[in-house]
Amino acid sequence: MLTLHSRIADQEKNLQQTKTLSESERQKLDQLTTAQDALLFKDDLEVIKEKNHEIHQDKATLTDFRGELKQIQDHIGADKTAPDGLPHKSVTEQGQILSEIRAQVGQLNAQRQSESDLWQSLGMQIDDKTSNLANVSKWLEEHVADESLLASFPETGRLKNLRAELVELKENKKHSPNGPKIRPRR
Repeated sequence: MLTLHSRIADQEKNLQQTKTLSESERQKLDQLTTAQDALLFKDDLEVIKEKNHEIHQDKATLTDFRGELKQIQDHIGADKTAPDGLPHKSVTEQGQILSEIRAQVGQLNAQRQSESDLWQSLGMQIDDKTSNLANVSKWLEEHVADESLLASFPETGRLKNLRAELVELKENKKHSPNGPKIRPRR
């Protein structure tokens, strides 16, 4: 009778240890799930870095082009106001040419505004993605210790077997007046 009580106490102790281990593993699984969600931003981060690099390159190219334009204007004289051959055309032809030039200027202004809006949008996206990157990087730094879980994740099969055995022991304990029937461990 005493050995039966000690075996029951041992089983209850084992049950408590299994519950503790199970809770610990569940917490680790939750942390891994959260870490995997953070990895979704990795590709976006790379795209942002590439776009940021392209923006800086485009800005440098634009600065170079502006410098070249200034040099060309200085060389040929930027005070030229009328297109070549315009004074030799009729008034109707001059009006048509001026209308075409106005349409081109309007298109260029619209294109410039569109590009300006795009630059602003990209700037806001960069700020947003940079903020997200900082949050993800901080989280990854805080959870460096969890990296080993990815490399050596514990066997879940054994945990399932222990859970099934635990449920079986509880059922036996409920239905048996003398206590659970102890089966040898597999």
